[in-house]
Amino acid sequence: MPISFNLSKKQLAILFTVTSLFIASLTLSYLTRTSPLTIVRPGVTLRQEPSTGSKALAEIDPKSQVSLLSRNENWLKVRYQGKIDGWIPQWLLDQPELPSDQEIGLKTKGKTPLYSKADKDSPVVTELPTDSFSNVQFVQADWIKIYYQDYEGFVQKNQVQLLASKDAKLQRQAKEESEKKEAKRQAAYEQLKDQLTIRQEGAYFFESPSYQSKAHYQASYLQQFTLLEEVKNEETGEIFYKAKDDQGREGYLNPMVVSQPIDSIDHKSEPKVHTLKEATLFIDPGHGGEDPGTLSLDKQFHEKDYTLPVAVKLKAKLEALGCKVILSRDQDVFVGLDQRVDMTNQSDADLFVSIHFDASWDPNWNGITTYFYHLEDENFAQAMQASISSLGQSDGGVQYGNYQVLRGSHIPAILLEMGFMSNAADLENIKSDQYQDQLAQGIVQGLESYFNQLNKNH
Repeated sequence: MPISFNLSKKQLAILFTVTSLFIASLTLSYLTRTSPLTIVRPGVTLRQEPSTGSKALAEIDPKSQVSLLSRNENWLKVRYQGKIDGWIPQWLLDQPELPSDQEIGLKTKGKTPLYSKADKDSPVVTELPTDSFSNVQFVQADWIKIYYQDYEGFVQKNQVQLLASKDAKLQRQAKEESEKKEAKRQAAYEQLKDQLTIRQEGAYFFESPSYQSKAHYQASYLQQFTLLEEVKNEETGEIFYKAKDDQGREGYLNPMVVSQPIDSIDHKSEPKVHTLKEATLFIDPGHGGEDPGTLSLDKQFHEKDYTLPVAVKLKAKLEALGCKVILSRDQDVFVGLDQRVDMTNQSDADLFVSIHFDASWDPNWNGITTYFYHLEDENFAQAMQASISSLGQSDGGVQYGNYQVLRGSHIPAILLEMGFMSNAADLENIKSDQYQDQLAQGIVQGLESYFNQLNKNH
């Protein structure tokens, strides 16, 4: 007996809606499973399994369209030319710099375990250090088979960066070179870390940490001492280095008359270019903001207000020659000494020039002096002093200066004291726009003279 259904109009409408949604769901599911995907890049191989070691089924022509069937971790299952089903790596499509799924290497992102099998529950063979490089044997799903040194095993793909083999080789070589350089640097540091070098003729080697103490003797220029410890005189607050000479005698040295060779381990002896117009100059207007620098005797005039105008004029003259110029400050703001050193060493500049004006309790003191710290920078200082002292001011010569901005600089560095704020005649010059311009021009000429010397020596 036939079964009959008596459905109301409302029930028929509901049934129709449900049926339509079901059909739409099936259609969407089919479209999702076979959505089109255009392979733009060359070098994509369709493989039988989701592994770069699997059998190659076809080479997919660039700009071909395939049908996406499914995804499996870092792999896509696709249909090519409407009839060939296989797998292609998603990571290859995401990294156009990789030539293909072969001849690839990897770099670890952090400490990475090397498993004996493609399974996190398998034994760990060894741990690869951060930034380790290895050639890839094959990539299978989310695992990569490699040989690392004398070890064989698998790493998880999400813990490494894939690279072209040639790039991995170059990066590995660069890393090895960097490690050799750092090892050499550490060896030099260990050798020099306790060493002090006398940088001033006639410096006293005191018996006690006091400038009123008797002296064992006057040390000779560039004499070497071993640093034992830093000592503070509790009465005066003065700091001394307790040291011993090569005969084992112990005594005390003024920190301002010695240098520490470890400060020069990273120091470059010359700029990387040999003409001024090619150079990048780091110009450091001394003081600024809450740090006024030295003052005139009547305390009305501040050093910081004159170092910046000279630096700005110097910048304009150098840029007119084609130089690149970086200022540690371009307005009246405070910039700490550590920050100035960091800015210098991160700037990729060729030379460092710090601009200052001096002061003294004696109003008769005047003139221009150039300071340097690293032994290799003396020629730079001499060339500069010869130029700026020709402006008619008293010649204070070239002197050793244990200043942080010089000590910490990795590039040739000098500090200029271009007159005394405490001397009436010097102060009138320092305040003069014309004299500031002459100072800036004198520095330019000193830089040109230094580069001319470099070219004669090469």
